[in-house]
Amino acid sequence: MKQPNPKNEVTLDIDRLSYGPYGIGRVGGRVLMVPHTAPGDRIVARAIEEKERFSTGEVVRIVSSSPVRRTPPCPYAGTCGGCSWQHLNYELQLKAKQQNVEDSLRRIGKLSNFDLRPIIPAADEFHYRRRIRLQVGPGNTLGFYGVSSHDLVEIEACLIAAEP
Repeated sequence: MKQPNPKNEVTLDIDRLSYGPYGIGRVGGRVLMVPHTAPGDRIVARAIEEKERFSTGEVVRIVSSSPVRRTPPCPYAGTCGGCSWQHLNYELQLKAKQQNVEDSLRRIGKLSNFDLRPIIPAADEFHYRRRIRLQVGPGNTLGFYGVSSHDLVEIEACLIAAEP
């Protein structure tokens, strides 16, 4: 894997989402995947890792925010390893999940000409998950692993966990 020059910054329009926390933009025809971005964002980004078919990057600054962007309601968004789309309105999250399932069926399952039923929205955008997997840290602290790590992010409450 080639490590790009960290001083190379590009202005990038994010046009869609991919699986996980990534928004996708293109630089000279090459895909640049940047976490925690939204379709419609115009950003300045820096590539941090180049792979054979795409690069991953980081946001240097947001030039203009997408109308689908919102302030994440969870205080742990961006550091906790879950809920990677809380910066997007709920309707777009549902559309993105639908698109991910469809893309997986086509790309991995090699299926075509199928009818995919729409994603069923939760009755409440929050407090719907009945099962979570907490990690135990030093001093019996509880939390989730951080983004792409095994570093514990201590939490007081999880916004998507059901009350019980």
